[in-house]
Amino acid sequence: MALNLEAVLRIAANVVGLSEVTQLEKAIGGAEKAAGDAKASFKGVVESASWQAAAVGAAALTGAIALSVNEAIKFESAMADVKKVVPGLDSAEGLKEMRDEILNLSRELPVSAEGLAAIMAAAGQAGIAREDLAEFTKQAAQMGVAFDITADEAGSAMAKMRTSMGLSQGEVVNLSDAMNFLSNNMASSAPELTDFMLRVGAFGQQVAMTEEQTAALGSAMIAAGAAPEVAATSFRNLIKELGAGVNATEKQEGALAELGLTSTEVAKRMQEDAVGTIRDVFERISRLPEEMQMPITEQIFGNEARALTPLITNMELFDSALGLVGDQTKYAGSMFAEFEARADTSANNFILLQNNVKALQIAIGDGLLPAINLLLGALTPMMVAISVAASEYPVLTAAVTVLATALAGLVILAPAIVSFISLLGSLSAVIGGLSISASIAGWLGAVGPAVAVAQAALAGMLTWVG
Repeated sequence: MALNLEAVLRIAANVVGLSEVTQLEKAIGGAEKAAGDAKASFKGVVESASWQAAAVGAAALTGAIALSVNEAIKFESAMADVKKVVPGLDSAEGLKEMRDEILNLSRELPVSAEGLAAIMAAAGQAGIAREDLAEFTKQAAQMGVAFDITADEAGSAMAKMRTSMGLSQGEVVNLSDAMNFLSNNMASSAPELTDFMLRVGAFGQQVAMTEEQTAALGSAMIAAGAAPEVAATSFRNLIKELGAGVNATEKQEGALAELGLTSTEVAKRMQEDAVGTIRDVFERISRLPEEMQMPITEQIFGNEARALTPLITNMELFDSALGLVGDQTKYAGSMFAEFEARADTSANNFILLQNNVKALQIAIGDGLLPAINLLLGALTPMMVAISVAASEYPVLTAAVTVLATALAGLVILAPAIVSFISLLGSLSAVIGGLSISASIAGWLGAVGPAVAVAQAALAGMLTWVG
């Protein structure tokens, strides 16, 4: 909506008096004339080919600088999360070393620098030692690509598996290899297996069962149609009830007796060979008459362990899943092989190119951020003063808006820096050769002495610009 200067001045006259508004109107009229003169003087320059070429170049440079600063700011924020949880990053040298490690990894892996920083933050939060962070981040990034999950999810999953199951990095990688191998050979995806293991991975350690065997049982249940959370509940019931021993209920004792077993005998065997014991119990149930199989299963494991039924009725599926992780040499390196296969695509090569460009942008932006922060620190109190004055003195706000409207055409026509400097010169010439700071301070004075704070702020800003 266009601003009606006459209406504004009438309102102002009722507030501060006619003589003050008359002075203000003359000052604004002079500013409008200055803007028109400056616009006319620039017309020939702006329409010239050399000026337009320079303007295009300046715009491109400005855009490149803006992108670099933006990437640097995003990476700085990501590194702040790392700094919070990783010891030894309080010094500038330590933080720079960590930043360089992440940027170097981003040049090798199709994962953004921010994604790698998220992995490192998850690792630091899990208490992984500083000297292991780079290798952990690299392997978690490979896991993310191989499993088709985000870098953040991969870092969090690998860190939690390490912590909850008390595994070394090598053991986590071995488990990840097994999970990837299972997903390649059964109807269970790597993300589903990751979900399952995060829910119950440590539960299998209560009995004589490896992490890879736990993953295999989860894979079998998921392949038979169970959701990861249902498979996890069934697995918890399986381990809990077969390991109950003297805490078994009368119903469980009676059901096991139907199978020719006792709860204490089964609990002892679970601590020696859990997989063999589970298979024996399942096989005994499968040999019962069909009408007895479901009641016995529910009496032993409860009615929430419904994902176990497909394994009891299909022992071949059970054996196939456990057989896949029976020989480590068959699945060793599976995750890295999957990573290489997925990474060697045009899409990931394009991500690598983007990462290298972003690394350069971050390096440029890092050099600009200190100066920008210094500038923002200087401008903030100035903007606060102007904001306070504008809210307290609405006539001042209206006057400044009118002046801005008069200058808008010129600002649009000319590149920012040159046009602004030339405009200051034109205004100074029209308003009697006074400095622009003094001139603007003068017409602001027409509003009254109450705007001294805004005068000082604007005068200081324009002096700084000049």
